[in-house]
Amino acid sequence: DRLIRLHADEGSGLTNGQIVAELDAAELRARLDFAAARLAELEAGARTQDVAAARSERNALTSEATYAAQEAERAENLSRTQVMSDRDRDAARSRAEVLARRALAAQDRLEVLEAGSRPEQLEQARAQAREAEALLAETVIRAPAAGTLEVLHAREGDVLPAHAPVATVVFQRPPWVRIYVPEPWLPHLHTGQVLNATVDGYPGRTFAGEIVQIARKAEFTPRNVQTDEDRVRQVFGVKL
Repeated sequence: DRLIRLHADEGSGLTNGQIVAELDAAELRARLDFAAARLAELEAGARTQDVAAARSERNALTSEATYAAQEAERAENLSRTQVMSDRDRDAARSRAEVLARRALAAQDRLEVLEAGSRPEQLEQARAQAREAEALLAETVIRAPAAGTLEVLHAREGDVLPAHAPVATVVFQRPPWVRIYVPEPWLPHLHTGQVLNATVDGYPGRTFAGEIVQIARKAEFTPRNVQTDEDRVRQVFGVKL
């Protein structure tokens, strides 16, 4: 996709949901318009003119089939008295059968038009419209939370490959740190617990932090854990 517009500069503050950039959405907008038009067509059902034409065809074929059935019955009677040949009688009977089937088919077509679109077709069209709306919404890049726009990785006019970053945002939320503790410490830690932490950049200061997450799997695990000494060397990440 092509980046067509930037709404913020590096170093500017962002609010939650603020637009940062926009991607070219002409193709997706056309897809959404097509999906919306298709859905509107299915929801409206058949046109009045189409239903009227189908009804007229049904009526005409029904009349022809009725008349052909009467002619076939007359031909049957005349054949018994040797006034009409068997060939002509069979032709009248065949024509009546053909017209009867055509009248039934015309009745079926009329019922389909009058019934409107099937629920499955409507749901499929609605799903396509929702998909187009979701894809179109993704062309507007918003700040996921309040913060500062630190770096812009693209400029207006750039063509971005899939999953390429557009901007880096530093969020305005409480800082956190991930510490690693040995396995024997785990029984003494739990989420919600408050610990004191020190940072090399702030000598002499102590920061209170709350445990919000404890990893369930060790991260620097030896290849083969066979002894107590190996197990002690396992460490687990703790987000503080």
